[in-house]
Amino acid sequence: MIYTEAQAPGSDPGEPLVNQDNWQDLPPYNPADPVAKIVRENLHQMARLGGIEPVAHLPAPYSLAAEIYGQEFLIVALTEQPELVTGLLDMIVERVLVPWCADLVATVPDVWLEFSDASGSPMFIGPERFLEFAVKPVRKIIADNPWGDRVFVANYRGDLPAGAKTRGRRKRGASSSMSFEIMLEAKKQCCPNFLTRLEADAAALTRYSDTAIELGMSLYVGIGAVRLDRNSVPDIPAAITEIRQDTAIRTREILRVSRAGAPRNTLPWPGDIYVEDTNLHTQPDLFNAVLNGVKDGNAGA
Repeated sequence: MIYTEAQAPGSDPGEPLVNQDNWQDLPPYNPADPVAKIVRENLHQMARLGGIEPVAHLPAPYSLAAEIYGQEFLIVALTEQPELVTGLLDMIVERVLVPWCADLVATVPDVWLEFSDASGSPMFIGPERFLEFAVKPVRKIIADNPWGDRVFVANYRGDLPAGAKTRGRRKRGASSSMSFEIMLEAKKQCCPNFLTRLEADAAALTRYSDTAIELGMSLYVGIGAVRLDRNSVPDIPAAITEIRQDTAIRTREILRVSRAGAPRNTLPWPGDIYVEDTNLHTQPDLFNAVLNGVKDGNAGA
């Protein structure tokens, strides 16, 4: 997903699916729905054919709320009607996400449940609201359910230590004042199996790798989607060189963490080095630069 200039990421259904007058009528998850059946079958076949523990990619509570209520309307409600947002999030958790996850776990017991929460980033809703309205509902799902240890959020991002320069942020309005320490705690609480450092995280890569070693966690490092977008890169040959070099540096840091004794995870997604997103605007030569950078970083390993 490439984020628009005007708002946080998400679909644009034209008209919100729910509003302040009817959100309480949100229907519950229906396991008999054809889409629900297809998702279960796909996960089952992935496990059977691939011999892997499959990953189901689901919207996190706040991002799902933004999808159905509307990005702008939900952001306004955060300020003017925070109790409405809390009620909507509670309902999404209880009526949709918990029964949905329980259904998937019943079908494929070793499934991983990855909640994507791009809309809940502190860059879009602010640090305090991020903790209250994005992190808190996810933590509730993890803590209150027997399969909660299969849930993780890998795309919380936007730390901004004092004096650090922003990276990977496409528009000036998308910024965060969240400290590294607070963001780190949110990442650990919602993704306890590994530590992620994404393109929009401003803290130095070595700070993340040193922290991963200290915590005994695997380190996964993202390559921002905007860096591979042909419409966002004015000089593709120069970008190829830069991305290849950056990826090699990130690969070597991951190796340093691994050699320090941090356990390696067996999750099929994400990878140690992973492209945060792709779409039809992804430039193939830029993507290949990531692959070549991984090879360079592993040379002589």
